[in-house]
Amino acid sequence: MFFFIATTTAHSQPLAPLKAYYESLEFEKTISYGQQLLKDASSFTPDELIEIHKYLGFAYFNLRKLDSARVQFLTILELDPGYEFDPITTSPKIIAYYNALKKEFKQGRFKEKPAAIRYVFISDKRPAASLRSVFLPGWGQYYKGQKKRAALFFSSFLVASAATASAAILENHYHQKYRAVDDITKLDAAYDDYNRWYKLRKAGVIVTAGVWLSSVFDAMWSNYERQSVRVSITTFDRQSITLSINF
Repeated sequence: MFFFIATTTAHSQPLAPLKAYYESLEFEKTISYGQQLLKDASSFTPDELIEIHKYLGFAYFNLRKLDSARVQFLTILELDPGYEFDPITTSPKIIAYYNALKKEFKQGRFKEKPAAIRYVFISDKRPAASLRSVFLPGWGQYYKGQKKRAALFFSSFLVASAATASAAILENHYHQKYRAVDDITKLDAAYDDYNRWYKLRKAGVIVTAGVWLSSVFDAMWSNYERQSVRVSITTFDRQSITLSINF
């Protein structure tokens, strides 16, 4: 719970100055700060991105830069086609402009060919990867594109499993020999042989389980090279410039 609150607070704090600049009628600062935030777009949720583009659009509209405002509002519609501005806190002129744009957006009928920023969110593979590693160590890492790490976990699990199985077979063999001993002078030696393989089998089980658990936790928690957000500056005549943000 504490982690959730801390994360929510950390995300909301960068947006506070944006709103403050706009409400103070410092539109140029609003635009400058908003553009700075968008340089790290991958750290924001879709709802937070909508807030950033909303205040950018408001600022551009008040500066009478309608083309720039249109880009911001179309971007909001790309993120959430049903999004509505709060009529209590938003100028009626902005709402009227936005609603007209929204109508054109839904119908796909634009007098001009506007541009918008399109975000494509790539889901995190780690939950699915950890599930795969539950069934086969190394599979989750392979799914995440970590082929060397996948080979390490798979080969370690294979070797540990094979060694444990061999120890179990030999343990059973020497246990039978120990139980079949008739000569009391040979009893201690037979027991030592059985006990040695018993301990090796237990150690093998622990090592095998350790490799399995390590693979599952590594698949779930280790970072991997991935594309979290893809940003396209897209016009509605299907021309686009794409920027990929990796982390």
